[in-house]
Amino acid sequence: MRTTSLSLTRVARILWYLTSGLTLAASAIVPALSNPNTANTASSAVTSVLQGVNTTQPGGLMYFFETSEVPASVSAAQGKLAISNLFAKDGTNSLSWDYVAGDVLTFTLPQVTTIKVDPVKPRTFMLWVYAPQAQAATSTYTFNFKYQGKVVKSFKVAANFAGWRGITVPYQDMVNGNGFDAAVDKEVASATTATSNGKIEQFKIDAFEIIAPAVSKNTPSGQVSRLYIDQLLLQPGVDNRWPTPDSQLPKVNVGVKEQINKNWNGLHYYAELLASKIKLLDPTASTEPVVASAQTYRNLDSAEVEKIFADESIQDILQRIDIFNGLEPGKIPALTDEQFAALEDEYASFGIKYIDLQQAYAGLELGKIVEAQQVVTTGSPVSAFPVGGKTLTYPTYLDHLKDPINTTTQVRDELLANTNDLRKIGQWTLKVAKALRAYNLSSEQRGMLEDRLVSVVQYVISQGFYAGSNYQIVHHLGYQTREYFTGMFLARDVLAKYGLLDITQKTIAWYSGTGRIYEPINDANADIFNTQLLWMLQSLLLIDKPAIRTALLEQFSSWLSASILVSNNLSGGFKPDNSIFHHGQHYVAYGIDSLRGLAPTVYQLAGSKYALSRAAAQKFHDVLVNLDFTNKGINIPIAYAGRHPNSNYRIQPVAYKWAALAGSPDKSQVVDPTLAGIYARLEGMVSFAGNRALPEMVGLEAFPYSTSLVARQTDKLAQAFYCSKADPVTGAACPEQPSAGQQISESYLFIARGYSRYFPGNEAYAANNLYSRYNLNGRLEYIPGDFSKRSFNPVGYDWNHYDGTTAIVLPYEQLKAKLIQLPSAGVEEMLLSDQTFAGAIAQDNKGVFAQIVHGHAKYQQQDFWAYKSAFVFGNKVIALGSNIRATDTQNPVHTTLLQQYMYDPQALVTLVSDQAQAITMDSVLSTTQEARVVSPSGQVFFIPAGQKLVVKHTQQQSVDDRNSKPTENPFTLVYLDHGKAPQGANYEYSMLLAPENLEAYTQAQELKAPSYQVVANTNNAQAVYDPETATLGLALYAPTVLSNKAELTTQALAPVGLVGANTPSMLIISRQAPEQLQARLGAAKVGNLTYLQAFANEQGNNPLYLSVYDPDLRFYAGVEADQIKYGLQQEVSVYSRKWFLGLNTKVPATTLTYDFVGNYQAGDVSTCSSEPQYCSLSTKVTEDTGQKITQVTIVIKQPKLGKTVDFSLVPRK
Repeated sequence: MRTTSLSLTRVARILWYLTSGLTLAASAIVPALSNPNTANTASSAVTSVLQGVNTTQPGGLMYFFETSEVPASVSAAQGKLAISNLFAKDGTNSLSWDYVAGDVLTFTLPQVTTIKVDPVKPRTFMLWVYAPQAQAATSTYTFNFKYQGKVVKSFKVAANFAGWRGITVPYQDMVNGNGFDAAVDKEVASATTATSNGKIEQFKIDAFEIIAPAVSKNTPSGQVSRLYIDQLLLQPGVDNRWPTPDSQLPKVNVGVKEQINKNWNGLHYYAELLASKIKLLDPTASTEPVVASAQTYRNLDSAEVEKIFADESIQDILQRIDIFNGLEPGKIPALTDEQFAALEDEYASFGIKYIDLQQAYAGLELGKIVEAQQVVTTGSPVSAFPVGGKTLTYPTYLDHLKDPINTTTQVRDELLANTNDLRKIGQWTLKVAKALRAYNLSSEQRGMLEDRLVSVVQYVISQGFYAGSNYQIVHHLGYQTREYFTGMFLARDVLAKYGLLDITQKTIAWYSGTGRIYEPINDANADIFNTQLLWMLQSLLLIDKPAIRTALLEQFSSWLSASILVSNNLSGGFKPDNSIFHHGQHYVAYGIDSLRGLAPTVYQLAGSKYALSRAAAQKFHDVLVNLDFTNKGINIPIAYAGRHPNSNYRIQPVAYKWAALAGSPDKSQVVDPTLAGIYARLEGMVSFAGNRALPEMVGLEAFPYSTSLVARQTDKLAQAFYCSKADPVTGAACPEQPSAGQQISESYLFIARGYSRYFPGNEAYAANNLYSRYNLNGRLEYIPGDFSKRSFNPVGYDWNHYDGTTAIVLPYEQLKAKLIQLPSAGVEEMLLSDQTFAGAIAQDNKGVFAQIVHGHAKYQQQDFWAYKSAFVFGNKVIALGSNIRATDTQNPVHTTLLQQYMYDPQALVTLVSDQAQAITMDSVLSTTQEARVVSPSGQVFFIPAGQKLVVKHTQQQSVDDRNSKPTENPFTLVYLDHGKAPQGANYEYSMLLAPENLEAYTQAQELKAPSYQVVANTNNAQAVYDPETATLGLALYAPTVLSNKAELTTQALAPVGLVGANTPSMLIISRQAPEQLQARLGAAKVGNLTYLQAFANEQGNNPLYLSVYDPDLRFYAGVEADQIKYGLQQEVSVYSRKWFLGLNTKVPATTLTYDFVGNYQAGDVSTCSSEPQYCSLSTKVTEDTGQKITQVTIVIKQPKLGKTVDFSLVPRK
């Protein structure tokens, strides 16, 4: 056993209790410096770029205090200054300032410094300070920035904190001094430069000062206090989104509660919301981030802890949390000696040390400090835990130090060296919390682990990471805290025993933004579900007052249910079509992350009175089912991959496990059979909890919020599989030789997707997806049943040629995204179109996708246009293009049919024209004759004559989408070449997906193309008639007269009779009764008949069945002024759009009219009759040249719901 430092951790705990009046013998304390105001001579001898004042950094003047002497430019009016190595945030040293009330610490700058206003990365003042003891709640440190003796900028920091505290204040958030008013003081006003509207663009300073708190109960006249200062950065550029208000600096970034990123750094706002509600519940309750009183830190014995958590309503939740964390009773594994030793070694690596209070407080009249601390009633802990060690860090809080606009590489390396990563601290904490549950722990081992755990928590608090603190900058923090918070929660009895329960509860609540449960609900957020939701729940469970806890848990449940059900426009969450939104788009990678936190939370609440509402549970269920339908097993299609066009992000099956164990939405089944069956399939199990693995779903669906069409059918080219794993619950094993009925067939996945003025077409970051401009230019993606035969591979991929797209082919240096940071956004590119026409419609196994592609003026492609559509009938796809135009005379325009990664050198693409030819390496073939191309992945393309088809097989040279490094791989590329600067080019081709006789299509014999008739392929309309199903699909891009004099011939119209339309829209018109219409009729009444009976009556009259869709969701009307300049589209941040959240945006109803030859009336069965709040439907019959014309009028009252209107037209008798 390792026991070397056991007694020291207990001594450290005694040091903490000194603040309650206990005494301590100096001989019992861990040795530290003999003089806190003298730097360690060894450290001062080290050569470092951090020594003294560093004026060479791009981010301006920086003080790191890594010398033995105080810089000559720093002085105190009354106090004493020294370099100390007791505490440091970088290197080994900091500046120690002993002050009396009202003292002034002055930094004289070596030269006049100009601070320039930058709205994207505003110049910001940053530093770290360490206070051995807190000052009174009303005390403040005042920071003044001066020029020629006059205050130019100023801000105050509340002094009621102890330990480390980060300060981050953009100059634009500071209070202006009198120098900003020229009428008051022209001399100081000359230090500023103003725009014509009076906005200050820059100002000058030559010194800044810190004024100590005034006389108070904590700081009597003449009493000496101390502050340690380190890592002072005068004006680094900091992303405008990340400065974080907290208890010390509530006025920083005050607009954060209105910002998209408030889930990360709106912590103070959320804390105030929570505090106000708790006060209403219990006026005596503590609502400060941490209350500094002896009562707060009292030890709780096991009986008191048990009483706190004895509430019956939370017992099932606590048990389920244990199960989720692998601590199911009776199944907790033993802790081995090797594991115990590893925990000890990892603890030692943290370098945690206890500071001698006699040294830390030397010369500060310790008795008076203790006496003063006992009267503090609000604020932070009365004294910092006397714990030192490496600086606690997490990646994103250091972004400003990593930014080359602020620091050089050498400085960055030194600042980031010798630190403790919060994630690693958390992982260790979680392992210790679980180890404390092991049945075989000896009392000595338990004592050691408890001591280690408590010292780590004290260390983290001393570093400034606790309730009320912004830790200088908070963003994307939840990725780093999940293990730390869970570890503290699981070890709650230990922390309560040592007086840390209250601060633990408040800390988890603070950084998880728990107060958002009282915020008006406009959307949901994948980041919250992923990184904060579980810990919001944990923070509420840790509340020690049952009445308050019950009320907040009820509110949490209500908030969570509402969050699942509410999601407007581009706001995050679950859309009407069950798409999962983040970053203003359907984003599967973030979606699966959101389920990572949401599914366990739903499971943990399911057995309690705080479970989801029925509606929310059903929505959550439907989202999971839809996710399985639109992805290929655990693999995400590139069309849905956001900024991650690779296989690094996959569906996490475990979300289905916890969702299944939460039970069915109607609570009739303890385990949901559908979700359990999906989980079993994804994990390769025979069953889960007794529910057989389910095959992949087949069908065809349109998704308005992802502007996509998804088709799935059984892929008979792929080998059926069964299972490889037993049921983990029942133990049922896979049979050695499953029968055909037990095998699970694979299905192919086909996706057509585009974008519009409402949904971005790409997302590019500095290290992600840099060549994604064309990804959604009418994308047609095919994934075979056997995923290993997928045609896509990011290595060597030609980013100009996404399957199905039409694009101007550019050199990669021209295709690469040019990233800028726009207001309300990061450094990224998410281009919007200026076109409203993009979307899809489905009717049974028939669907239409269409899009108007318009190039963006950011890349001088405003003259590039393409009207594109895809018509799906079963496994038959017809692709049309028209009005393809460009003025680029240097680069050609291509429509890509296929970019096939050659996963097997023997599995080649075959071209059949006048003869059959396998396309071997270094082949480049071209033809304008009728041709077909066969892909080894399972697609057969049919290309009519008169189009230039190019097929080439090469070792393709490309670049990595993340870093532009060269990549290569064997690919076969198939495209239609429209030439340079085409004017009005068209194209047509068709596909068969996974035909059973694929091999036959590679032979030279004549095989007919799929039967279909192109009815129109013009600038106004694209339409295809399928004779096998007597169905017409249409994409109408403009008000259109459809007659034998226009696009549609009388012969083609004969089966359906459509002759005109007044509104751009999409239609499917069929003589076959759609099954989807029958499936949702239910028991609703039409007069005395059920819908089903009414529907059956209509079928006897040979009606037309129509599905109509307006792809313009009308999130806003007209044209936004800031998107157009000099007639050209401008790049804007989607996050800055007033319509992003869909609040207070009223859009008028949409009216669609269609003219049909014949005398019809609307059938009783329609979307508008079942959902009158969404639409209304009427018909009017007129006569034209002896023919009856029926005009159908549809009024869509809520266009942004994006629903298809299904109805029938029945001949009048």
